[in-house]
Amino acid sequence: MYADRTRVIDIRANEIVNGRLLYREHAHKLEDVIAHWMNLYRTTVEEEDGRSKSTWIKQDGRQSDYPFAEVYARIGLSQLLGGGSELIEPVREPDAKVTNLTAKDNNLVSVDFGGILQDTMAEFDE
Repeated sequence: MYADRTRVIDIRANEIVNGRLLYREHAHKLEDVIAHWMNLYRTTVEEEDGRSKSTWIKQDGRQSDYPFAEVYARIGLSQLLGGGSELIEPVREPDAKVTNLTAKDNNLVSVDFGGILQDTMAEFDE
């Protein structure tokens, strides 16, 4: 099985940012998950042959275990439910917030998952 690391993290990050992935926990129990996601950032690097490539990078000395665990779980679930090993990215929504097109001048994409998780938890309190 092969998975493009950048694509699967993009898919998972977009699921969170666009509210397609709901965490069924209270916000205080998700502090570590949020912190781990905040330790990753998406940037564009130039390859040796001059081509640009987007990639996710972990901040030095910081943990990012939960995002990768979620990505691997999603890959496994797609294989189990789909009967194959192909993970297909959904059609890009016009308001997708995690793409290389939303990068700032320094090529970094800053995504704040905190508001998304708070909105999700507010739905449970209703």
